[in-house]
Amino acid sequence: MFIGASQIFSYYALKLSKISRAVIGLFIIFTSDAIRLWLFQGKEAGNVIISILHYIIVSPSPMTPLLPWLSICFLSSIFGEYLYEAMVGGTKKDYKKLFRTFLYWGIFLVLTGVFLGSNGYIPGGFIIGSELPINEYPFIDLLTANPSREF
Repeated sequence: MFIGASQIFSYYALKLSKISRAVIGLFIIFTSDAIRLWLFQGKEAGNVIISILHYIIVSPSPMTPLLPWLSICFLSSIFGEYLYEAMVGGTKKDYKKLFRTFLYWGIFLVLTGVFLGSNGYIPGGFIIGSELPINEYPFIDLLTANPSREF
């Protein structure tokens, strides 16, 4: 949905250093929930400017919003640059360095995701509609279709 926008953001992201891209990407990831909540509250309050921003950032598909997925443009360009440098170098040493970089960062990011997401779900503790607006997440009612979660 945002392929064109991601190419534009990636083009400008490549003009930044790797550290600044990582900081911007992580900032987007950790602040996107608060920004989306603020946009939703502003839209519900009837603010026209926030409603337009809400449409650009969250809609037209609330299931695939611009935030936090915009951070992929910044973070993936770092790994793409490592890959490009290894391909230009072309030596076995460059490819081993690339493999180690991808392996270490992959393990770090997976473990970080598991650690941060381990306490996000409490079985039976999720009350539909108490935290998430139903018109923002239309498929959330499907969780009540099979309460036992057995397939």
